Amino acid sequence: MEINKIVCIQNKQEQHWCRYLRDWHQIPVFITSDGRESRSALYHDGTSFFIVGGSLIKASNEGYMLNRLWHEVAHLFYRDVWKPWDIRFEYRADLVAAGATSRNLTLSRLYALKKTASDPKVSDYLDKRLENLYGTPNVYTKESAVYMLGHLKPVTVLN
Repeated sequence: MEINKIVCIQNKQEQHWCRYLRDWHQIPVFITSDGRESRSALYHDGTSFFIVGGSLIKASNEGYMLNRLWHEVAHLFYRDVWKPWDIRFEYRADLVAAGATSRNLTLSRLYALKKTASDPKVSDYLDKRLENLYGTPNVYTKESAVYMLGHLKPVTVLN
């Protein structure tokens, strides 16, 4: 898929205008002005890209952003971005991010999110994800995460 340097991602509830930032391991990264998190886009031809919230880019801890990108690698690799949301997908993506970076970094990122969560339901989901990270042995390694990343197909960003 070929896309422009500015794209609009829209779902049923919201739309996000995103601009191309740079490639990360040959996968384009777009930035959006809203949000502290990230998401990923996967087209039907199998090509993909990452979307990172502007406040995540502005954060002084680049480790959080890298951890979050690895989290998105799992969503793209398993193609659960097309499925209805399920917390088990988040559990798996958190484990992949922990395997690629570290469990402590993943825990730290989730605790930082919990600290700023204003919705009690979101806070409860974060508690469950934290509990999963503490209690589940991680079967994902840096090598398995790199394998997943290597099997993603990037979109082509037009000049």
